[in-house]
Amino acid sequence: MNEIRTVDTGPRIPRQIVAQAAHARELLDRANQPPNSDPPNPAPAAPAPANFTQEELLSAPTPEKDASPVYWKGRCNLIEGFRLEEIRTRKRMVDSLKEKIAALEAENVSVKSKNAEILKTHQALAPPLDVKKYFKPDVLERIGEENAEAILRANQSAMEVMLADRIQSAIDTTIARQTPTPAAPAKADEHAQYEFVRALGDPMTGVPSWREINKDPRFLEWLGQEEAFSGHTRQEILTEHEKKLDAPAIVAMLKRFLQLPPAAAVPATPPATPPTVSGNANDTRREADPGAGDGVILTEAEIRAGYTRKAMGKMTAEEGKLFDARVAAQMTGAGRG
Repeated sequence: MNEIRTVDTGPRIPRQIVAQAAHARELLDRANQPPNSDPPNPAPAAPAPANFTQEELLSAPTPEKDASPVYWKGRCNLIEGFRLEEIRTRKRMVDSLKEKIAALEAENVSVKSKNAEILKTHQALAPPLDVKKYFKPDVLERIGEENAEAILRANQSAMEVMLADRIQSAIDTTIARQTPTPAAPAKADEHAQYEFVRALGDPMTGVPSWREINKDPRFLEWLGQEEAFSGHTRQEILTEHEKKLDAPAIVAMLKRFLQLPPAAAVPATPPATPPTVSGNANDTRREADPGAGDGVILTEAEIRAGYTRKAMGKMTAEEGKLFDARVAAQMTGAGRG
């Protein structure tokens, strides 16, 4: 009888365990392998912070949410959260910058103190002097080079002090010239007044006889009249031009007056009004007109002041009539009537 021999291979291992063992060996082999030269994949970028435009913040996605107070309250809370976070971020940045500034200031103070200490302990060496350029050989032989150098340095120090004094004196003089003195405005006003008078009497562009015209009673009467379309008298307008030292404007007024018909010369002494005498119809002498004034002779200054007071409304109606009668009588007596 034939005998069949069988080989005992041991217990059977499930396929799942065999697969797990193979997978474990594969992972172990990967761990033992050297790392790859390729850089690892970058980490995913963090999501960008929410950023809304003004239109997105002020508009709701649907009409229902637009009409909902709850929705808008949530939106306000969201915006307030963003605002507070921004404030905290800015505050942290400001605190960090302040710390850096304080550290730099402390470092600056430390450097300054170290520099001052170095200057105290390490005096700068003076440049060497070539005494042979300033002393003859026989003199150097008698006094020695050290004494010659000491003499040169003493003279150099004295010259430096003298030069510094001269420089400071020149600086003070320049500053004094550039600083306006209290008398400067007065001199400027005097110069402006001189130029004003010169322009009035300029033979080419001015009126050389403006002083004589200014004394003419006829000119004073013309100044008392009101200028058309201005509501002011010519005297008021002339006064404004004088305040501004506006010579061309005054020259224009003088030339306008000179275009009027020429006036007769004013006698030094006005003729006296003949007394009232009785006579017949053939008598050439006439009685004085009672409305032609009261015989009072006004000076040029009084006429000018009277026209000014009349233009400013400081005369009563009776005073104005009397003043006009006196001026008219004086003009008639002077041959201007």
